[in-house]
Amino acid sequence: MVATTVITLLWTIPPWAYVVLTKRDRAVYGFDFARKWRPAVHYGFWGFVVGLIQVPGFIAIGVLKTPGFFVAYALVLVSVVLVFYAMRRDPPSTGIRWKLAILAVLLILPSVVASLAGKMSIGIIGWQAYYLFGTGFGEEIRSRGYVQSRLNEAFGRPWTIWGTQFGPGLLIASVLFGLSHLYQLGATRLDPFTMLGAMLGALFFGAVRERAGSFLGSAVVHGMSTASLEVYRDVFSGS
Repeated sequence: MVATTVITLLWTIPPWAYVVLTKRDRAVYGFDFARKWRPAVHYGFWGFVVGLIQVPGFIAIGVLKTPGFFVAYALVLVSVVLVFYAMRRDPPSTGIRWKLAILAVLLILPSVVASLAGKMSIGIIGWQAYYLFGTGFGEEIRSRGYVQSRLNEAFGRPWTIWGTQFGPGLLIASVLFGLSHLYQLGATRLDPFTMLGAMLGALFFGAVRERAGSFLGSAVVHGMSTASLEVYRDVFSGS
């Protein structure tokens, strides 16, 4: 966990420091939490709900191995279309508390399940925290907060689907995110299947980031889903 934490800090601190030290417009890079936290929670919540469609794909990978990836790809593509549709309306000015409450319960639930299964440990809590903040928020700060935002500055956001405005930055950032998953720490070979899955997943996270106006929205989806999935995978692995 130490190595992964160090890597997370290396890809999280530099982009944040760059935006702050160069006095860039924080709103452009999705760091404007004071004004954007409500839409971020709103769209992050619905992004998480829509993202549940992807769960059978992860199950298929575990059961079918390589063929399962293609099931997962199809489900992620469907979820990308559905998340654009789910975000078609502007966020309401109220109704945030119950979304926060549900997200809190869903965040605690994996630990409860692990405890009931007799597999609760400090290690599980530590890894859940890492996947929530290190993977979820860490990768979103780098990829959707800095990279995608910087590309938006360069190419603009000329396209709109159901109220979500975006541009080439979403596509380019997704490709780069996928390529960053071609090799995993500790792996002995390249992993093109995971790379393609990460690329498609980045389209999903990137769409939420664009509509929410902040990487905080995509961080909610990414962090919550990854933290929960990894704990459940450990609990039900049979090990």
